[in-house]
Amino acid sequence: MAINVTAVENALYDFVYSASGNKTTVWAFQNMPQQDDPRANAYCELSIGNLARIGVDFQDRPDPTTLQNKITGNREFVLTVNVRGPNALGIAEDIRTALQKFDVLETLRAAGIVYVNDMPIQNLTGLEATEFVPRHMLEIVFRIASVPTAAAGAIEHVEGTGEYYKNGTKVLEEDLEINPIP
Repeated sequence: MAINVTAVENALYDFVYSASGNKTTVWAFQNMPQQDDPRANAYCELSIGNLARIGVDFQDRPDPTTLQNKITGNREFVLTVNVRGPNALGIAEDIRTALQKFDVLETLRAAGIVYVNDMPIQNLTGLEATEFVPRHMLEIVFRIASVPTAAAGAIEHVEGTGEYYKNGTKVLEEDLEINPIP
């Protein structure tokens, strides 16, 4: 099966929502109203980027009954978590620290997601209107597997006619038909 993007997004959303202490969590670039004033309430904004193939994909031999073959490959991506509002740095650190907990790693692994690494938390605090709003960004590297199937292709039916000549005289003529094995 190819990557189930919805399942990956749902698992990552649940992870960040829980690790942030149930702060409002949204996906970036959504057509929706802006969040409440981040100076009063912190929230997390998620985005997935930089999906890269790791190495070369491996192609299995075709399954003789289905004539399908699996193509298995590792993919690596970066989850960017922007935390805005009061205690943004603390919330970003809580999210990063949660990745050291066995139950969190097992939950992600059950969804096919493996934690690889994280980058330093960056301070992106900026001026909005007349006040500074705390904003910190955490980038987390994960890996997933892509396992699509592809039709191997097969010759299903062969027909042919053959003739054998010796010294210019036809000695043998044969019709040949080969059908797939049931």
